[in-house]
Formats: sequence, C-alpha cells, structure tokens
Amino acid sequence: MNIHADQDLMEQVWLNLITNAIKYTSSKGQVTIGMKLEITDIVVRIQDTGKGIPEGAIPKLFDRFYKVDKARSSSTNGSGLGLSIAKRILDIHHFPIEIISEQGIGSIFIVRIPNRNNTLEGLS
Repeated sequence: MNIHADQDLMEQVWLNLITNAIKYTSSKGQVTIGMKLEITDIVVRIQDTGKGIPEGAIPKLFDRFYKVDKARSSSTNGSGLGLSIAKRILDIHHFPIEIISEQGIGSIFIVRIPNRNNTLEGLS
C-alpha cells in the first residue's frame, strides 16, 4: 500500500477530528478510532457516542466558522475552523471524508486514503 501525504498536515486532520469527538462526547461516553485495510483504500473511522449532529447541519459542517450548537459554543470552546481545515487538507490530498451521525447516538467520521501515487502539487 503506497500512501503519499504530508505528515504534518495529516497530523492536523487527525488532531482536529479526534479533538472534536472528545469535545462532544460526555465523560461517560466513548471515542473509538479504527483503521481497516480494504482492497483499494485504508479506511480510518473516528466514532463517538456524543450528542450527534442534526441532519440539516451535516452539509454545513465543513464551512468556515460554522458551529452546530451556537447556544453552547462558549461551553465547548473553539473557532469553528477545525473541521474546515481538516476538510481542506483532505481535499488537497484527494482523500474523501464521510459523516454518519444520529442525534443522541453519536457520529462517525470516515476518511478513505486511496492506494495510489498521489501528486500533492500545491503542498510546498
């Protein structure tokens, strides 16, 4: 499996996704990180048992400064940039991300890392 990616940028992706999972999961909840090798991809799943994301908010989730729960934003701290930055980095690498979420159940962020020789023009 050949993966070509900028290590520092991908560390930022993982930091942002994992931090969000922890931030929106109660102390009695659970965050699970898993990786699976498929035929053409490495699939990374970051799953939490947090409050979940309303269906209507999912398309806006990667917008700059977007916060799902504006009323509680001061209690969770953050600028609303983490997911936007993560998405931009993944787009540069051509690594897709998918969100599965249900309110009251939790969320799953799935990143697919293709097995191909990516040319990362524009990363320098």
